[in-house]
Amino acid sequence: MIRLKELIIENIWLKPKDVPEGIKAWARKISGGNIQKFELDQSGKVNISMPWHVSDSVIYQKFKLLPTGNIQPEGEQLTRVGWEADSPQGADDAQRKSGTMDIPEGYIVVAYGTYPKRVEIYAGKGAQLLLPTSGEAPELTLTDVYILAAAKQLKSFARPKFKPENYENLISKGLIKRNRAITIDGRNLLQDKAIRELLKQAIEVYEKRMKRYSPVQPEKF
Repeated sequence: MIRLKELIIENIWLKPKDVPEGIKAWARKISGGNIQKFELDQSGKVNISMPWHVSDSVIYQKFKLLPTGNIQPEGEQLTRVGWEADSPQGADDAQRKSGTMDIPEGYIVVAYGTYPKRVEIYAGKGAQLLLPTSGEAPELTLTDVYILAAAKQLKSFARPKFKPENYENLISKGLIKRNRAITIDGRNLLQDKAIRELLKQAIEVYEKRMKRYSPVQPEKF
């Protein structure tokens, strides 16, 4: 078993309750409804490019983090749409709006996407106030890690079956739900380097024990 003292993860999913109200209000104003999918990228930069799908559009807005915990928009919004390469401006206009932006300390860039509906938060240094309080990571066995990865990677019918107590252990830790679907905390935990190394060991054990190829594969960064 392993007990991780801290998690240093560049990309994590956020629960709606952990997202600052100013960000949720900005997204609601655009979408007309509540957003359930939030992702935080702490790499300190954002790559602005044309969306991958023709039906998708993404709106970017830069915000300053205030000492009060609120946010203040700065500059104009930038919109990218999946069909813009076919617009009268064509590829030249698309190229003009593309590129990587470094995020200054104390700022964030928030991107609202329509297909699927989502909010991506790109943070510079000094954005720790966005991070949820997580505490220590739970103790996990190799079986726990394998089940958790299967819940993320595979459809329910394709997942290997384990004893009920194995699932109860993960449910009690809030890493999977009663229906054995992975939670946000479970997704975030799988991004930790130490957990990924444990998963490689778990896959080896599974293949030796079952004498067949593992349907679960190592998590990639």
